[in-house]
Amino acid sequence: MYKPEDIELPSSFQDIKNLYNHQYLGKHLKNPPFKKAFIRESTEEEVRKLTALTYAAISYVDSSIGEILASLEKQGYSENTMVIFTSDHGDLMGDHGLLFKGPCPFNGVLNIPLIWKVPGLTKPSVSNALVSTIDLPKTILNLLNIKERHHPPGMQGYDISILLDDPNKKIRDCVLIENDEEVIEEIQKHVSYAKEHYSTILFSAEDATRSDLDYLIKANLTAIESGATRINVPDTVGTISPKAYGYMINNVYKAIPKGIRIAVH
Repeated sequence: MYKPEDIELPSSFQDIKNLYNHQYLGKHLKNPPFKKAFIRESTEEEVRKLTALTYAAISYVDSSIGEILASLEKQGYSENTMVIFTSDHGDLMGDHGLLFKGPCPFNGVLNIPLIWKVPGLTKPSVSNALVSTIDLPKTILNLLNIKERHHPPGMQGYDISILLDDPNKKIRDCVLIENDEEVIEEIQKHVSYAKEHYSTILFSAEDATRSDLDYLIKANLTAIESGATRINVPDTVGTISPKAYGYMINNVYKAIPKGIRIAVH
């Protein structure tokens, strides 16, 4: 459908060399076992081929969504159905010489589609307002006239429904992308709760092999202090080399208290 030779490389494609001096990523790349886990230099041929395949996948998704919308229209549901299309992350597609969705939150990963149709409210338009996926739940509940007292406790985000009526409105000045401390707080809360009901607790850090080693150790120690009796260091997405995986497991093992069992998969 799309020819790799017709794909233009991003203007930042050669920028990958600068990542070795990156304020955050650079320190990790100085550790040889972790280099392959955090970053992989891609060739022009690889980027063109994978970008062409991604374009084809997008075209397929676009066509399929068209079929869904056509079916809603045919069945007479289009005028009372709210339609939301979005994603959890973008793809670098060669930006900074990288592929896929990591390791750093560059614009290619952060800028995702958000298409929202509310019958009788929205008109074809585009908004440049800063929004986040955490805004979606609150906005949906308010559009459905669910009273705030019925909202889940601790719900974050803004009601962005004003943008559906006027795309020129402003929601916020900045967006928080990641917050490590909130994860630590959640570990404390959930492990402590589990400990109230069970004597044996296994804590498994999601996507451990894509985490900063110091932070991974901190997360596991937090879980142990909160009551975990065993920990798991999973390579959930298969992104790390055996050598780097062994290095990570060994460092976690040395950091945790004696007597705590450690599992891997």
